Amino acid sequence: MKRTQVWAAALALAISMMTPVAGMAAEHAASLTELQEVMASRKSKFAWENTGTSWRLLYLTPSSTQWTYAHKWVQIGASFYYFDEQGDMVEGWFQDASGKWFFAQYDNAARNNPDAGKVVTGWAQIRATNGSTQYYYFGTDATTGIPSGMYASDTVGYYKTYTIDGQEYQFDTSGHCVQTLTGLATEYGRNRFEVN
Repeated sequence: MKRTQVWAAALALAISMMTPVAGMAAEHAASLTELQEVMASRKSKFAWENTGTSWRLLYLTPSSTQWTYAHKWVQIGASFYYFDEQGDMVEGWFQDASGKWFFAQYDNAARNNPDAGKVVTGWAQIRATNGSTQYYYFGTDATTGIPSGMYASDTVGYYKTYTIDGQEYQFDTSGHCVQTLTGLATEYGRNRFEVN
C-alpha cells in the first residue's frame, strides 16, 4: 500500500513538472487516474476525438504519460483505418506511404456514421463527381488480412486481368473494372452528404 502511494506521488510530481514542448500539439497529458488504470491493466487505452472536421484516435500505452494521436494504419476489431500525419482519420480516396490507392467510408453530415473511416475491401461501387458509377476491387493481404489496395492496370491503354474468387476480371489504370457487374459490389457515397 505504501509503495503504491509513493509511486503515485512520484508519478504525479513528474507529470506536474512536465512542460509543453513545441511541436507536441498532437499529444495530451494523461491524468493520474488514467495512468494508474493503464499501469494496472498493462493494456493500452484508446479514445476517439471529434475535432468538428475530422475524427482522431488517441492511445495511451503503459510506457507513456501522454495520449498520442494514431498515424498510418490502425486495426480495430476486423476493420482497418488510416490516419494522416496530423492524426486525422482519412475518408474517401487516399494513397498510403507505398503509393497504393484505397477508399475509406465517409462519415455522414451529422458526423455519427459508425462505419466512417473504415477502409473498404472487396468489391465497391463508387460514384464519381459527375454521377457515373464505377466498380472497383480492393484487395487484402492473404497472410495478414491488411488492406492491400485497389486493383488496377500498370500501363495506360491496357487492361490488367486479376482472378477474384475463381473468376477473371479486367481493370484499367484508374482501377475501373471493365466488365459489367450485378449485385457483387457494395455502394459507397462519394462524400458525407451521400451517406445516411
